[in-house]
Amino acid sequence: MKIGIDAREIEQGVSTGIGGPLNDFLRYFARQSMEDECVLFSSRRVPVEFGPKVRNVVLDPAPTFVWDQQCLPEAIRTHEVDVFYSPYYKIPLRASCPTVSAILDLMYLALPYYRKRLGPWRWAYYMTMGRWFAHKADAIVTCSEHSKRDITRFYGVAPRKIHVIPLSVDEAYRPCRIQEARAAVRKRFDLKGPYLLYVGNFKYHKNVRRLLRVFKRVAMEFRDLSLVLAGPLRDGYEALRTYRNELSLREKVVFVGPVNRQEARFLYVAAEVFVMPSLYEGFGLPPVEAMACGTPVITSEVTSMPEVVGDAAVLVDPYNVDEMIEAVRRLLSDEEQRRALREKGLARARRFGWEQACGPLYALLREVAGK
Repeated sequence: MKIGIDAREIEQGVSTGIGGPLNDFLRYFARQSMEDECVLFSSRRVPVEFGPKVRNVVLDPAPTFVWDQQCLPEAIRTHEVDVFYSPYYKIPLRASCPTVSAILDLMYLALPYYRKRLGPWRWAYYMTMGRWFAHKADAIVTCSEHSKRDITRFYGVAPRKIHVIPLSVDEAYRPCRIQEARAAVRKRFDLKGPYLLYVGNFKYHKNVRRLLRVFKRVAMEFRDLSLVLAGPLRDGYEALRTYRNELSLREKVVFVGPVNRQEARFLYVAAEVFVMPSLYEGFGLPPVEAMACGTPVITSEVTSMPEVVGDAAVLVDPYNVDEMIEAVRRLLSDEEQRRALREKGLARARRFGWEQACGPLYALLREVAGK
């Protein structure tokens, strides 16, 4: 079997929310003993080698719609692909083989804040084209039951066509000696005392603005505590930095910028508590990464988060600042609860290994190709 994949999300070597799971799948695929092969279609060379079973075909640059709907179908036909996988909602409508599309979330349609910012024309585009792509695909993959319900609600896709396969946690995320982690974050980021940690981008739905308000109150009681924010310094970063300064937290809230897997692992392990109070998540990978590193987690009780973390994290109302403050205070003060959450989190994170996430996707691609 020959699998074709739209690999543009990994062609710059960045593990985005879409590119990270695709990277994991390709590394999993490369370890299998099957004689299947994979062709990565991209507009520039993918900088990562996945072994002899995975090859990269670079197509000539073109406007996005032309690349999607003309260049890609021609390449699929030329390279005799048996099944095509798109790691996001778009698929080539004229593909000469069965197609599988991944729709991880419909946040921009579901969350009122983003829905208003789209405006009527972009809203109509995403609703019309998204529905068309979803109905044209032979199968849809999503990462949570919550996202499955949204896909059915907005696009009218039959539930039987949607396959829930969780995202995978990279093998790099695992516990290590606390002294090693603290030494690493001290050397790399000059972090010396206890801290709360957030990892992710700074878009509206991540709710970091409320997290700053929560921390300001908590820091009045835990005076040695800092808040470390790890993520790309864009998409709302400047506004958050300004808000941090307005709250007189310049010395207490540290933006460390984007981090690689090893840096993130040390940040997770050395943190007192990981906090991610998102308003919307299709899955929410950072809390699972934190649990895989043995870090206690506080996260939201909305959208997919209860489904993902189960009873291995403290769940809070992300709109209720007082409730979040109390949860953080209680967890920082209770070593026994932190220990219990570490144990539960490590067990929970094992549900999201490569075998549990990438294996079912591989099996689905083989099934669709056979049909």
